Amino acid sequence: RGFCDYAPADGFCYVTDAASYELVTEPVRTGHYAAAFTVNTDPEALGTQARCVRQGILPESATYGAWYYFPEMNASSANWNLFHFQGGATPSELLRGLWDLSIGLDADGGMRLVVRDGLSGTYHETTGIPPLPVNRWVHLEFSLRRAAEPTGMVEVRQDGELGLRLSDIVTDDTAWGQWYLGNLADELEPTSSTVYVDDVTLERLP
Repeated sequence: RGFCDYAPADGFCYVTDAASYELVTEPVRTGHYAAAFTVNTDPEALGTQARCVRQGILPESATYGAWYYFPEMNASSANWNLFHFQGGATPSELLRGLWDLSIGLDADGGMRLVVRDGLSGTYHETTGIPPLPVNRWVHLEFSLRRAAEPTGMVEVRQDGELGLRLSDIVTDDTAWGQWYLGNLADELEPTSSTVYVDDVTLERLP
């Protein structure tokens, strides 16, 4: 088994160049350790991805959750991704992006959750939830009912509060998939970012 007890058949963790991941003893939400994912978007560092992946035949309907901790405010004018879903007919084919839970800036400069639908190429703003907090654990949940017909559903919650609901849509027309979590950024200010992740869950829905 690898980092955080990932079994090779079920998933893996990876970095690009100067990015890194490690276990830390603080900040920790529960237990003794949390995972730290560090990226650096400086062009000379090329360390823009540090993530772990769960892969296989994903549940027809499930909630994917994790607790995140942001130690400082970063500004991003490009992609800053926390959750990513992609899939294909088999793991050997070129997989395509399905859904992204990412960070955008609100009108006041705060960090806010945004969602990209990779199937339609559309973006969705979350509403009714506050900006992402700094120096405090926050619970992020992405509920997905996979459907190749317009019967699917997506919900996003932050600390239990509903920020987005999309229903009666095509959400996933693939048979085999991957769920990425961690830290991916194309451009940040400051250029270096570490996010901490704890208590990752995947709960099947009825």
